[in-house]
Amino acid sequence: MKKLLKLACAGSFLLAGTNALAVDAPALDAWLKETVAKNQIVGLTAVIVEDGKTVFQKTYGYTDLEAQTPVTGQHLFHVASVSKPMVAVGIMQLYEAGRVDLDAPVATYLPYFTMDDARTDGVTVRRLLAHISGMPDVQDFGFDVAENDDGALERWVREQAGKKLLTDPGTEHSYSNIGFDMLGDVIAKVSGMSFEDYMISHVLRPLGLKYATYTYPDVPQAKRVKGYTGASKPYLIEHYPYRRRHAPSGTLQLSGDELARLLTVFSNPERVVATGLLKADTVTEMWTVLYKSSEKRQHTHGWSQHVTDTGTVIRHGGWDTGFRAEIGLYRDRDVGYGLMTNRELAPINTITDAIRRASVDEELPPVPENAGIKARAAYESGGLPAMLAFLQERMAAGDGGAGYAVYGFGEDLTREGRHDEALALARAMLGAVPNHPLLTYRVAQTLYNTGDKAAALAMAQEALKLNPGQSEASDLLAKIEAGE
Repeated sequence: MKKLLKLACAGSFLLAGTNALAVDAPALDAWLKETVAKNQIVGLTAVIVEDGKTVFQKTYGYTDLEAQTPVTGQHLFHVASVSKPMVAVGIMQLYEAGRVDLDAPVATYLPYFTMDDARTDGVTVRRLLAHISGMPDVQDFGFDVAENDDGALERWVREQAGKKLLTDPGTEHSYSNIGFDMLGDVIAKVSGMSFEDYMISHVLRPLGLKYATYTYPDVPQAKRVKGYTGASKPYLIEHYPYRRRHAPSGTLQLSGDELARLLTVFSNPERVVATGLLKADTVTEMWTVLYKSSEKRQHTHGWSQHVTDTGTVIRHGGWDTGFRAEIGLYRDRDVGYGLMTNRELAPINTITDAIRRASVDEELPPVPENAGIKARAAYESGGLPAMLAFLQERMAAGDGGAGYAVYGFGEDLTREGRHDEALALARAMLGAVPNHPLLTYRVAQTLYNTGDKAAALAMAQEALKLNPGQSEASDLLAKIEAGE
């Protein structure tokens, strides 16, 4: 038996030795190759670690579809919100050093943080870590705006003035990228360093990550990975998802080799302690549950805990324009898994499920088939009637995501400049599901794209009547009223 490590506390991390699991690498490799091909995934990296060793690490596809540059273990992917657990480590280091009180209002460290809300004293560091502070989320990341100066984070925190909390602090889980950007500013102000420099010198390099960075401009050209979107085929994203005000919430760059190292360290608390990142008691506190959305979905300091059919995992996912990522750590065994892809609308949940199940030698799920690709095939072969028939068939079979796939195909038609066809599709879908706010907005947007701004205005107003909180319709309405 391997060494038994138990960190005793409520919600403790129990890591018990088991006989080595035989990951069926050929089977998983074949499954991933077929999935990449069937779903037009541009590039993918998958990793499984066990007992401190990498037992599976493969790359598939390309970093650049046009140049056909193969993905390697050294290419740096944008991992979006997988950035957040490392920010949590940085905060827990400052807590461990006595420099941050987790239960203090965040304004203790950011005195310029204000909102048009009397409840902000309840916005504590700990609640921000667990997304239970009541802070709202980002509505527009503005990745088309260049913002690389040292004042970006503080400026963003100051821009929260005039906003209101969504809920009473500590009462509900409400995911907030703004909250994690604020935590990054706490790291900067308390340490006296820039957020990025602190993370490199105190978290990433001690963790053994030589090239990982939160600063995309620092990534060498030869290690960069391009991002792709599109429901029915890959399209190169227009703007890379980097803006310095959002560095803490989602700009970490990570390679496959470094993903393996990160998973190896965090899949065993003893190895976290051995790196000098955190003490054992601090690791335990970091992974202590603070809020339960359900019995199967809980939230700790910067991580989530999910109860799955193969065991309880500490995890975090990432999703940004052009990219997806996932990491998971089993709580009862020395096993971790992760993946990164530069195809935003890849079937990430099924791929994650396959890698998670393979990591504990469980049967793999069926290879997924992209409904958006099939919708395009139906449309190109039989026009709108064939595509709507495909949609009805998939929905009758219980495929709840088929509607979103067809909606996404409509966006792809817009990307190709086929605005009249996109409008016909949007109207047909709205006819099938009347008074649907998102579909109403889609008709408004396609009308705007065809140049019929008067009709677009009326439909945008209708979409807002159906859902006053729909930001896309609000933004479109503002553009039309501004004469754009």
